[in-house]
Parts: sequence; C-alpha cells; structure tokens
Amino acid sequence: MTGEKLPPLVIGKCQKPRCFNRVDPNTLPVVYKFNKKAWMTSYIMEEWLKSLNRKMVCQKRKILLFLDNAPSHQKINLSNIKLQFFPANTTSKLQPMDQGITQCLKLKFRKRQLKKMVQEMDHSSKCGSEILKKNSLLDAIYWIDRSWKEVETPTIVKCFKNCVFFDKQIAACMPTSEVNVDDDDDDDEDDDVPLAVLQLSREIFGCEFLELTRIDACVETCDNREQDWDKPASEIIEEMNEEEEEEQEEEESEEYESVICRQKFCEHVEEMKMYASVHGHDKILEKLVHIDEMMTEDYIKCKSGVQTKISDFFKN
Repeated sequence: MTGEKLPPLVIGKCQKPRCFNRVDPNTLPVVYKFNKKAWMTSYIMEEWLKSLNRKMVCQKRKILLFLDNAPSHQKINLSNIKLQFFPANTTSKLQPMDQGITQCLKLKFRKRQLKKMVQEMDHSSKCGSEILKKNSLLDAIYWIDRSWKEVETPTIVKCFKNCVFFDKQIAACMPTSEVNVDDDDDDDEDDDVPLAVLQLSREIFGCEFLELTRIDACVETCDNREQDWDKPASEIIEEMNEEEEEEQEEEESEEYESVICRQKFCEHVEEMKMYASVHGHDKILEKLVHIDEMMTEDYIKCKSGVQTKISDFFKN
C-alpha cells in the first residue's frame, strides 16, 4: 500500500534449466521455483508465504495480505501475516494488482523484449519469430527484475487508492510527491516506445503494444480443471500420465557454444570499455570497470589457490 516491493516469484518448468549453466538459482534477483507445468501450486504458495512470514518476524512487522480465490491460494495460519480473501468475482474491482500494477510490469517487460529483438534483427538475417524463440528463461528473469524495479511508487499507491485502500495516517508518513497522484495521470507506456518496437509488436503478436497484456492474461497460471474421480483409478492415472508426458518441457535442442576463455572475455571487456569511452557512455563504462575489477579479483583467487596443509603430505 505504501509502494514497498518484494522480489518477484518466477515459476519455471525445470529445477535448473540449461540456460542457467552454472548460475545458482538462489543468487538470481527473483525467487525461482519450478514444477512440470510452470504453474502456481498450493505447495509453492505455502512455501512463499512461510518465507515472507519469516521476513516479517525478523523485521518485527505484522501485515494484512489480500488474495483472490485461486485454487493454489489455501488458508494457512501464520504468526505475522493475516490472509484475507476477496469475495468471488470481485478481484477485478478490489485487487490493486489488477488496477494497473501488473499491466505496468508486463508492458515494461515486453518493451525490453522487443527492444532486444530490434537490435538482434539489425544484425541477423533471421525473422522476428525465430529470434523470439532464442530468448531464454534467464533473459526473462533479468528483464522481469529490471521491469519490476522500474514500476514507480506513485503507480502502486494510485492503484491501491483506486481500490479504496487509502489511510491518512500512512499518507502522512509518505513524501507528498508519492501520495498526491492524479487519478487521470495514467502510466502510459506507449508514450516512450520506439516506432520500431510498436511495429514489431504488430508483426509478431498481431496486436498493438498496449494490448500485449491481453495475451499474458490468457496464459494459465494454475490448474483450474476438475478431475472426474468417478472413473476407475487406472483410467485416471493413465490420463494424468499422458498429460504430463505431453506437457513436459523439452530440453533445448541446440547446444551452447564452448565456454569463452578468461583471456578472450577480458579482451572483449577492454573493447567494450573503449567503445563506451569513445561514445561517452559513462554509466556503461562505470559498469564495465566494475566487471573488470571483479574478473581481476577472481583471477587472483584462482591463481593463489588453496594453501596446502602439512597433514596433506602424510596422506597415502
């Protein structure tokens, strides 16, 4: 309600997809979970709630969390979180996330995705749909993280206010610029979208850029089907096994190129630093210098190695 944001929860189909390589999922900027269908399940939801509750306990806070009546949202008793479920068929009116927060995030994500594709198409003979398939889950995770960080506090406060979640006491503790948000001032993502991105949206998805959230809204996020349990057990098990085989994620067919050696990587970094300095990209240059320092520290650690213990000389 005050605009505070938690790390996004991303659900994939594999415990550690091929695109992660040696990246530890726990070091990602999002909370990563997985199951065969990339759906939100009651187990994942309960695990996430318990983790959030532990965080609230450490911060000595108690919060009220509003949820819709999705099958994966089960009632659970927590010490520092009280769950309150919206009445049926009221989510579109009472859920602040549905008032524009989710849409803002998705549009920022799509804009990043399409900008990347425009760049790739300028240096490749492949069409847009082929390049789109090359976007990995790891790319999407970092795009989600950056997009979520760009969702501004006034946008979140305004969406809560539209659902009549507004407290004068909380408003008094917040900066004036973050509270006095004009209801008519929509966060129009279409204003600063390049024409190339708008055109690419029509070519690939067949709709306008601002309508892309409609595609995402049609994607199933949990299992809403009802199983006919009156059938014989053997038939039910057979059907469930067939569905799992059909919908199980296929591993990426194309193999990744061999890992670039350290020297080659450092040469590329030096080339990028030169490019950034020549064209005056000071922010990019700052990041590249930081990367260069990290690589140097990593090299020194590898060069130093682990000190040999005297007991190692007496091992058979």
